[in-house]
Amino acid sequence: MQKTIEIERIDFKSHWNEAYSTVDSNKLGWYEADVSPTMSLIQKAGVGPNSRILNVGAGSTTLIDCLLDHGYNNLLATDISDVALEKLQARIGNLQTKVEWIVDDLTSSTILHDIDPVDLWVDRAVLHFFTEEAD
Repeated sequence: MQKTIEIERIDFKSHWNEAYSTVDSNKLGWYEADVSPTMSLIQKAGVGPNSRILNVGAGSTTLIDCLLDHGYNNLLATDISDVALEKLQARIGNLQTKVEWIVDDLTSSTILHDIDPVDLWVDRAVLHFFTEEAD
């Protein structure tokens, strides 16, 4: 008789929403207080302020704030966690209208696959979670 093993699927949206609901953003292990290394790489990539920049797994990053402060104005921020993006929106206040906000799951996208091309994809903490070929 063969034994069947069921693998529990993780509800990633709930997981990340809970993480952002229960812990201050600056206390999360992946929080980047100093975004200057990332900003330096973006500037070296040669993209200008009107370039379309997609920040995947944006969470509640301060990179969006910094990009806006440097005059970048064609930004997209996406995350599976609506809680994280709401925290980011609240923090940047009126500037949130300068960002296109997308709540979507990169592994089973319903929105991202339909967006216009971007000039730069910024990912600081997402791709290493893709552990299956299907991801």
